Amino acid sequence: MVIIWIISGVVVALGALLGLYYWSNPEKKSLDETVRARMGGSYTALSDGITHYSLEGPQGKPVVVLVHGGITPAITWDEYIPELTSAGFQSLRYDHFGRGYSDRPDAIYDRALYRRQLLELLNKLNLTEPVDLVGYSHGGGICIDFANVYPERVRRLALIAPIIHQYSLRSLLRPSIIGEFFGRIVALREVMNYARTSRQGNGVLKRRTWALLDQTRYRGFQRSLLSMARTDAISDYFECYKELASQKREILLIRGRHDEEISTAAVDQVRQLMPHIQFHTLPFGRHSMVFKYAEYVTPILINFLKGTAGQDSLNTIDEKHG
Repeated sequence: MVIIWIISGVVVALGALLGLYYWSNPEKKSLDETVRARMGGSYTALSDGITHYSLEGPQGKPVVVLVHGGITPAITWDEYIPELTSAGFQSLRYDHFGRGYSDRPDAIYDRALYRRQLLELLNKLNLTEPVDLVGYSHGGGICIDFANVYPERVRRLALIAPIIHQYSLRSLLRPSIIGEFFGRIVALREVMNYARTSRQGNGVLKRRTWALLDQTRYRGFQRSLLSMARTDAISDYFECYKELASQKREILLIRGRHDEEISTAAVDQVRQLMPHIQFHTLPFGRHSMVFKYAEYVTPILINFLKGTAGQDSLNTIDEKHG
């Protein structure tokens, strides 16, 4: 009798967990032409699927490619575009596969996929001259990998809170069954809760958090997130930094002093590899500084792209911002 009660309890518990798994699925929509027409922007078909992008600024000017992080889509760069345009640059931003309003192909979301997407997008837009790459968080890893494989396509490289070593979250998502459950019940819900609770602030911040939440509603988001976590996409990039060091190219690295993802020790390792790197610390910045403190990051970025950046110029700013 006891065994029967135990088995019944296990069955009920598994049923409850299975119900919770399916009930908590936010992916109720499919990306189609109607959705994309409503959201605006430009779209182009690449070998792995359709990519959502925006190319703005004066034609014939140096092209700056803005590569967003692993979760927040290309709207990350909204506040940067007017400043880059005013400074005489043409800017290209795009949604990675699996993010924003780009396709969620049934593919392996590894470095090769992200590298291929960027290369094909540049070729499709006839941007054959070397470009300046600006990468945030996981986007920094994409830029480093791209510059190592296609060094002739890159002029300058700017890294904002870039991935250096493996993110801790990755190990929790790797197991197949546990990872699927954890990805939806915990990781995906955390993304959605973050979007819901951070809508306060200016119009740009509200649009960004709305876009972060909205992208989770389209089928394939979770699959792409789990695939990314299980490949080399967010694994250790330190060997890539070693390879990059041999290129002797102009590189900018910006880190917030209170970044909870990219440690001071990891940044010091990179600086030892590349003593020539231009490094800036945002005294009050965390990992989210790319959109929270764009007014401070943008001038550093533009000065670097123009070849006029100095070292640690923001260390004199007080820390009242938190």
